[in-house]
Amino acid sequence: MFSIDWKGPGAAFIFLLVVFGLGWADLANKISEAEHRIRAPLQKQTDAAIKTMKDEKEAALRNLRRRSFGVWEEREHSVVYQAETDGFVSAVTDGDSPARGLKVLVGPTKDNLSTRGRGLTYDGTVCPVSEGDYWLVKRIATRSGDILVSWLPIK
Repeated sequence: MFSIDWKGPGAAFIFLLVVFGLGWADLANKISEAEHRIRAPLQKQTDAAIKTMKDEKEAALRNLRRRSFGVWEEREHSVVYQAETDGFVSAVTDGDSPARGLKVLVGPTKDNLSTRGRGLTYDGTVCPVSEGDYWLVKRIATRSGDILVSWLPIK
């Protein structure tokens, strides 16, 4: 003869079997149905979230594939510009000691620019600039010589 431990973890199952006259198969089916009722809404939410993430990833990849370089545009040195798109600023010196070189300053506001690139005589630099940032190509000292400044937008 066996005895039932009414304090053990299986007591609830045995109680259900006795009270409702269920067999093990019936009890397993009832538990499975309850589990399905709980999991089904969660699975729908999970599936919807995964689909949204996949759609957002695909849209981002399509957007990246569409981006390309624009056309080089000539600009002036000693003038502060605001980037309408992401892009690159190129500054090249030539001639007789042009200002002992140049520097490219970039920043979030006109008053908060930091040096991001530097070029010496017969030298140059190329700096990336984020959309909305300000940039300036500046002579290091006042001497003769040309500075060629160009902007290459990314579209």
